[in-house]
Formats: sequence, C-alpha cells, structure tokens
Amino acid sequence: MTEQGAFLQARDSSACFGINTTTTMPEGAPCSEEKAAPFLLRAETFARGEKGTGKAKSKTALALLLCMALLLLTMGALAQEAEPVYRVASSEEWNNAIEQIEEQSETDATVILTNDIGIINNQYKYTIGVAGKHITVKSEGEGAPYSIGGKSMATVELSGDMTFDNVWLSLGQTAGRGGRGTISGFYANGYTAEFTENFEQIITNLYGGSNGKTTAVANTHLIINGDIICDANSQNYRVFGGGKNTSSGTTNGKVTGDVLIELGPHCRVPWVYGGGFNSSVGGDVTIILKGDINDPDHQVGNITGGGLGSAISPTGDSAVIASTGKDSGTVTGDIDLYLYSGRFASISGGGGQNGTDMRSSEIQAKNTSNAYYGKTLYYASVGGNVNVVIGMEGAADQTAVHTSQYTSTFGAPCSVIQGEVNVTINDGAYFPGDLTGMGRNDVVEGSVNITVNGGYIEDTLHGLGEMNYESATPSPTQTIGKSSDPKEGSYYPKTTVNITVKGGETGAVAWSGIPLKAYGTKYYDQQSLYGNVMISIEGGSVGQVYMGNPTKADPHGFQNLQKLPKVYGTKGIELHVTGGSFTGNPSVYAHELTTCYNGQRIYFENDVPVFLYQINSANTAKNGDQADIIVNNTAPASI
Repeated sequence: MTEQGAFLQARDSSACFGINTTTTMPEGAPCSEEKAAPFLLRAETFARGEKGTGKAKSKTALALLLCMALLLLTMGALAQEAEPVYRVASSEEWNNAIEQIEEQSETDATVILTNDIGIINNQYKYTIGVAGKHITVKSEGEGAPYSIGGKSMATVELSGDMTFDNVWLSLGQTAGRGGRGTISGFYANGYTAEFTENFEQIITNLYGGSNGKTTAVANTHLIINGDIICDANSQNYRVFGGGKNTSSGTTNGKVTGDVLIELGPHCRVPWVYGGGFNSSVGGDVTIILKGDINDPDHQVGNITGGGLGSAISPTGDSAVIASTGKDSGTVTGDIDLYLYSGRFASISGGGGQNGTDMRSSEIQAKNTSNAYYGKTLYYASVGGNVNVVIGMEGAADQTAVHTSQYTSTFGAPCSVIQGEVNVTINDGAYFPGDLTGMGRNDVVEGSVNITVNGGYIEDTLHGLGEMNYESATPSPTQTIGKSSDPKEGSYYPKTTVNITVKGGETGAVAWSGIPLKAYGTKYYDQQSLYGNVMISIEGGSVGQVYMGNPTKADPHGFQNLQKLPKVYGTKGIELHVTGGSFTGNPSVYAHELTTCYNGQRIYFENDVPVFLYQINSANTAKNGDQADIIVNNTAPASI
C-alpha cells in the first residue's frame, strides 16, 4: 500500500460510517492499490488542509468516497479470513469436513451437526481433531444436541484442539437415539479440550494427558464450563490434568511440562486432580475456579492439586518399587490453586493423594527425593511448593463456598511436599468446618504458612493435619525421616508453622492437628513439629487461640490422643497480638505442654485497643516455669 493509503487507513475509520449510504461510487472506483493511486493523491492534498471552494468540496467528496472504498475492501478481506463453518449430517460429511479443515489456511473452524453422525474408528473408540487446528463442534436443529460418536461407554482421544458446545460424545445403549451415553475415558493427549456450559454428558475419567500407550505430552489444558457428570455422584468420576499410567504403555502417561485446568462459572465436576493417575507431571500444576455462585447447578466436588498414586502394588522387591513408583501421581514443580469463586465440596490435599492412605509396611523403598522411607510414601509427592488462594479481595460474602463440613487439607495425605505450603484466605471465602495446613500423615519439608485476610471459618484453623496413626497389628509403626537422627522420624513439618489472621472471622486457631476417630485396633498419635510455631493476630475476629496441650483445652475432642504433641524448635510456641478482636471465653488456652521444650510466649504489641476475656493456664510445665507474657504495646490490652 502507498504512503497515502497508509495514512488514510490510519485515520479514524468510524468517520466512514457517517457517509450517506445512498452515495454511489464513481465508475472505475479503486479495487486495487494500483487503481487507487489517483484517489490517494487527491486525498493526501485534502488531508494536508489545502483551502479551496468548489475544488475543495470535490476533493472532500472524493476523499470520503475513497474512505468508503477502502472500508469495503477491508471488510471484504476480513470476510475472507472469517472462521469456516461446515454443516454435516453423516459420518461421510464429517470426514469430508475434516479433510477440508486439514487443507484450509485458517487455524479455526466450526462444525455444526444437523444429525447424529456416529463416527467410530473401532469398537467403542474414536479419535477426533486435526493437529494445528482448533475445531468447535455444535448442534443445530430440532433434535439437538446431536451425537458425534456411536454407542455408550466409548473412549475418545483428541488429535487437535477441540471445543464441545451443545453436543453429545456418544449415544445411549437403547434402541434409537436413546439419549446421551457415557464416555468411559477421554484423553486430550496434550491438546486443549474445552467443554462449554451447553455441554452435558457423563465422562467417567477425563485426562488432559494420554493413556500411557502414546508418546509423552508437553503441556495440558482443560477448560470445563459444562456438566461432565450429569446425575452421577461418585469419586470414581474424575478429572485429571495429567495422564494415565497403563501396564502396557511405554510412556506411563507422562506430562513433561505444565498443567492448566480452568473451571468456569457453570462447571459441574465431581473430583479434580491436577496431576495424573499413577503418572507424573514434570512441570507446574495450576487449577483456577471461577464459579458462578448464583447458578444452582454449579458444583465442584473434591479438588486435589497433585495426582493420584494408588494402582501400583509393591511385591517386596524394593528396586522394583522404586522404579515403578516414581511416576505414581508425582508433580515435580509447584502446585497453584486459585479458588476465586464458586462452590466446592472440599480440598483434599493441595498436594497429591496417596491412595494407600497409610505407611505401615516393613518394605523399605525410597521416594523420588531418595530421602524418605516407606512402601508408598513417594506416591503423589510434590517437588515444589503448594500455593492455595481462596476468595478475592473485596468479594461479597459467601462467594467462594466450601459446601460440606468435611475438613479441607492443604497438604498431601500420606505423601511428601518437598517445598512449602502457602495458604491465603480472602474475602468471600466460607468454610463451615475445619481447615488444616497439612494432610493426614504427610511430610512437609518447608514451612506451613497460613494467612487469613477475610472470609469466614466456622470451626478451627489448624496448622498441622490429622493425627498420625499407628497400627497395633500386624506391622510395627513405620518410622519416616530424612536423617539418621532417631528422633527426627516423627517431626513434621521440618521448619515452622506460621498462622496470621488479618481479617475475617475465624472460630479458633490451633497449631496442632485433628485427632481421627478411633476404630478397630488402631490408635492415634499427634503430629509433631521439628521447628517453631508463630501465631499472629493482627486484625479480624478470632474465637480462641490454642497454644498448648490440646487435651486440656478440649478434652472431649482430643480424647483419643495417645501421645502429646511435640515442638522442638528453638523458640517453641509464640503468640503475637497486634490487633483484632477475641470473642471466646477464655480467649487463649496456654495449658502446659510437657513436650514443648522451649516454652510459650505471648506478646502484646498492639497499637490499637485489644480485649481478651482470659488467658487460661499460661505455663509450660517445664521446670514449673510460667509462660512468658511480654507487653510492649502503645494502646490498651485488656484481659
């Protein structure tokens, strides 16, 4: 295009829409850059602001006409670049459309079904998509939604990016259409798979990765805004950001890069794993929930940031266990959970989910860090940090809602997090039950950091997780540790528990964990801490703070506790009060803690008035000394 043409094109094209559409273009109006040259020259003269009478008016008209011509040419070019649309009513027409999409230059295309087409590559399985292209599949007509695949229980694999909008992936087993069927397995194979709010069909297991028989994938991306469970309500209906490890596969369903799962405003899914099923993720995992709290059908079940490790059954050969178990739901990088809004039933581990749920075997096999021992401890481990954000600053009340009273854990049940656990609770977050910074029987090598900026926690915020448990029979308790120090075997996490309350309402704060209910021959042991406990109340509202022996503070709730908690850090347990309000009576429980070797200290450092109802039993029972209470405030602190 000439310089003059570029100039005109750069002008505000909206002025062209003000031209009287009844004006006709002169014969021979420009349709190419070459033919437009005379008009461009005159337009340049007009654009420079040359004055005149009739000639100036003529130049103005020509300039406006030229603007219209160029606008029409631009619109024509855009029309040529518009996304191609293909309407199909049979599998033959579908195949023809796919061939045309493969040959087209455009990267996007839409296929509209006007009938059930029933494509299938072999019995109960079909592959769909075109590499390097993004295809949106929709339905149109009185019988919509229409089905792409054939019979129920089909397996679907992607070979390109796909968006599914108002379609079924398979039909039911009954005669005729039979309604929507069930997809037994959906493998995105590293391609982007999107399900819009108009999608509704049961997918038993949805994978962002592969089935383990194909090549490893680099990254995965799932966008779910539809209903992929329908009326099903079972933890057996699952979404995995990673792939599936199969005994006959060669790649173990590995994802070498990152995982991204986006849960939209209208999504409905039962159980979400960021990692894979007995397969590994080599990068980071990110799960984002932006649900619409006003949609009554929107619901997410359990959210687990890592993978699921459970299917591999060790036989006693530690070498075999170590080689096969390294891919069992592990995540090498960080896990980031951003639950900004919506409904979710629970968070069962910001880290992975060890399906064995225990460490009681005498088999000695190393995990991926070559540090911890135990039959399955390395299953579903996380190599980096676990970061969890719930709610948003300035959000309305109850916009990120935990819908059950089940305890949500931010650690990894029965597994290892080799980095830190960082939890942020913001405005809009609502929890009717307990929260724990760690999972049941897990190990966190770094610190556990929990910050409450807003929201509502009805019960107790715990720094540690559920109590460790020991089996009286048949096996002795498995010692888990990372050094030859015989004491270190039961210390977790390795550094510090930091709990900071800046806003919101919190029922209670406790550094310790939750005792499990006794059953069978099992009894329960409190988790211990190798580092320190730091609790800071800076704002918001808190019922009670539990600093000491939980059996004294809550005898009924901790009646099954067999051994007292241990705090081995050089500072012990510290409470820093700089603001906020306390609603419980007593406000602080500081009962003796015989195994808190470095005592308890309560600091008043507030520059705003603070009122506590009572500090109960502030002593450490270490040599009979009282706990330290340090007052260094500039505003009243009434007790």
